[in-house]
Amino acid sequence: MRSWLRGACAHTATPRLRFESLEQRLALTGAPTVVDFEVGSTAWSSGFVEYLSDSHLGDGGYSVPVGSSSQMASLPWTNIDKLIFQFSEDVQILSSNLSLTGIGVAHVSVEKFEYDQLSLTATWTLSAALPKNGYRVELDGDGLLPVRDRNDNALDGEWTTSSSIYSSGNGVNGGDFAFEFRVLPGDVDQNGVVNSTDYSAATAGSGLTTASSGYAPLTDVDGSGSISAGDASLINAHLSQSHASGTPVGASDDAPSSKGWRAVNINANAADAAFDLWGDFADAETADSAITYTITSTSNGSIWSSQSINTVTGVLHMTPALNATGLSTIIVTATDSAGQTTFMKYVVDLGGVNQGPYVSFSSQLSVRDDDKVTITGLVTDDGDVEGLYVYFAGAISGKAYVNADGIFQFTIVLHEEDSDWAYAIVTDYFGSESNEYERWVGSL
Repeated sequence: MRSWLRGACAHTATPRLRFESLEQRLALTGAPTVVDFEVGSTAWSSGFVEYLSDSHLGDGGYSVPVGSSSQMASLPWTNIDKLIFQFSEDVQILSSNLSLTGIGVAHVSVEKFEYDQLSLTATWTLSAALPKNGYRVELDGDGLLPVRDRNDNALDGEWTTSSSIYSSGNGVNGGDFAFEFRVLPGDVDQNGVVNSTDYSAATAGSGLTTASSGYAPLTDVDGSGSISAGDASLINAHLSQSHASGTPVGASDDAPSSKGWRAVNINANAADAAFDLWGDFADAETADSAITYTITSTSNGSIWSSQSINTVTGVLHMTPALNATGLSTIIVTATDSAGQTTFMKYVVDLGGVNQGPYVSFSSQLSVRDDDKVTITGLVTDDGDVEGLYVYFAGAISGKAYVNADGIFQFTIVLHEEDSDWAYAIVTDYFGSESNEYERWVGSL
């Protein structure tokens, strides 16, 4: 009988393969903290990202300096669209735990969320690159379902701009991590204005690459790994721009929070399915009745004859279509008086038709020279899989976050002389378990 690492409790199988984590682990004592915040881009080249890592400027992105006014120095890249957080220990975290605001901007849309247990990092990919502005990013540490560790200790996230250093917090669990930074594309020298000096730096450095002496990553404003006329052109397009004045919306208003998700079984031909939005959302400054609720999306919408929100009672009503059955995911967005938002996912099984998911590994393992092995797999199901976790036992112990397309990745350090069986399982939102997938990992 194998044991699985699942939920808030850790039941770790005895490893039969020599396993090394990719990051230092801290003991599960007290509350989790943030130990690094980085910005990145889906457009940055692998060579550029590797240069930042080799230069101790980040690990997957660019680590924003802390402890001084450097925290608010301009980030000069034109294509920042990733926010990366590293934690002191394994956390339970949801996409809805993040809010990002700017000066005059109450909400910045997110395209994708991922969590990697081995590196202890959560990554939000934005829907578009960040333009010039001052930003405030917050991780929920005191909401309805905050970032928390396996023992349900809430995030200890308190942070003072341009003063605090890692780790975050004040020694007491239950505090938001609120971090401010500035984006000013083209401001190579980070003096707060894009001018001829920035343009000259790009023209003077034209032809330099990450392998060249004198290469400056701040001048490589597109993150391509080489300084070129393209960088000079991008800087020229932003000439005379300077920092925006004011404070981000989130500095004076806390974003609403939610319970994240709820799985519900409903009988076919039921008169009505009712969901208490006032109980599933909360906001520090805005009363439940003053929050604006919107049905953002509904999958398999044909199984519903009507969908509505009663603004007087705060109840979401879903009326099944006649004799309809199936799975449906309803996303509801809550917007507070300042325009900040969060969302809640309702996963519904109408008629008891849910089937267990299926998990498998890809046919090939990605093996690198440093003995790091990336296992890629796929979870398929008749319902929503985004946000599920694949749990491993046997040769591998841990968990991997499942993306919306069902793909998951898990990286280990595997020595050539070691080999054994690895097992994987996933449980869907309704508690139905998948097959137990097994795969030989290592040399034959």
